[in-house]
Amino acid sequence: IAQGVLARRGFNPYVIAPKMLGSGPLLSSVASVWRSTASPYGPLFVDITHFGAAVASSSLIGQVLVFRSLELPGIAILMICLPMLARHYGANAGVAIWLGVLSPLALFSAVSSAHNDTLMIALMVAALTVALRGARRWALVLLAVAATIKLPAAAGIVFLTASQMSGASSRERWRLGAEAVVIPGVVITAVSELSGYGWAWLSPTALRIPTELRVLTTPVVSVATLISSLVHAMGDGVATHAVITAAQDVIGVLALVIAALLVTKTRASNATYLLGVTLLLVVVASPTIWPWYFLWGLTVLGAISVQRSAWLCAVAAFAMLLVGPGGTPLIG
Repeated sequence: IAQGVLARRGFNPYVIAPKMLGSGPLLSSVASVWRSTASPYGPLFVDITHFGAAVASSSLIGQVLVFRSLELPGIAILMICLPMLARHYGANAGVAIWLGVLSPLALFSAVSSAHNDTLMIALMVAALTVALRGARRWALVLLAVAATIKLPAAAGIVFLTASQMSGASSRERWRLGAEAVVIPGVVITAVSELSGYGWAWLSPTALRIPTELRVLTTPVVSVATLISSLVHAMGDGVATHAVITAAQDVIGVLALVIAALLVTKTRASNATYLLGVTLLLVVVASPTIWPWYFLWGLTVLGAISVQRSAWLCAVAAFAMLLVGPGGTPLIG
């Protein structure tokens, strides 16, 4: 909401942080850790926040309701596309809807908290559904639009293209590769230029924002903190933040290697599964995990045959308990 108000006042949210709004109910409602941080989101979502701030005017409660209502188109798309995707893969449509839309994780962490992940996931699932019906180019357009809301959706472009390339001739592969670059490139360029905020959202500074906050409940940070404690117990004075940084770099490189290997294994029959696994891999390897991040992979995997697996259920249940509705970590 603060970023939307900044945009409405003519500021660039990729350059100006919420603290520029000055003291008041809105700034005091922003977590202190983010008050000096520019927007980490795509330009389309910044335009959406601008729209939300314009509709609700100065009413903070009105703005909260507007942002929650902005999730409803995403919910509608998921309610339509998830059953179609599930039926294609021979999975249970009801379970798919429950995991992606009606589970406590989805309701508490997405709609009530008004996170833009719902819109990103909805467009990603719509793209997968459209691709199964043969409209691959439109699927690339939808995935590119999703990426201008939140960047992880770009993974769908990679796996969709890899699945199409498997079994294709050399000439056909060149054509598919070119389209996978040109079509999303045109869409992303158009949105970036029309928004008027430039390309700051893809700068190294903006891309680092999601990793700046290191949360102890994430695997990378918790393991690195344990290692640091053991090292300190042995008399070494190495700083904990240095150990966390090293662990983050190692796990990040390992995650990229595994993701690359999964891309090479992608076929038309397993593309959706490997995309969901990769999205979960990216989340687990991150130094910052919020519950709604798990919905990226869970929603995709919930529409295929693995929807009833015990580990999927465990992730959906455990993720809900990481952070309370107010954003406070529940696990110390």
